[in-house]
Amino acid sequence: MDKNIGFGSVFQYRGDDFVYFAEDVERNVIFAGKILDSHFTRSLIDLETSRDMTGRSTTQNPAFSYVVLATKEFEKRAVMCAPQERENGIQLESDGYLMLNDDDQINIRQQIKDGGAPERLRTLIQLLEK
Repeated sequence: MDKNIGFGSVFQYRGDDFVYFAEDVERNVIFAGKILDSHFTRSLIDLETSRDMTGRSTTQNPAFSYVVLATKEFEKRAVMCAPQERENGIQLESDGYLMLNDDDQINIRQQIKDGGAPERLRTLIQLLEK
């Protein structure tokens, strides 16, 4: 993994946009959240709202661990913050990658800490903050 790419870098993989979170070099795994399109984002928000209205908690449910982005290029699209572990077969280079704005990065970090993200990702994010 190119060390110039860090938390909040956006990259494409198989035609989808992803936000890089962290790499677990011991397990050869990267953590990255998929950026959903605006239609899917709206559907997800509506589903979460309907569940909240029935009193069913979504707090620790990985399907509802997301942040709606404000970064201009991805505005009103959600990024999933509780990704599955994926073996690192992706080669990333730092030229031309967009970075999410500071507010989006802060909100994603908080969602990873408080939501349904894998424990290993939570640990890696805490290590990055030190």
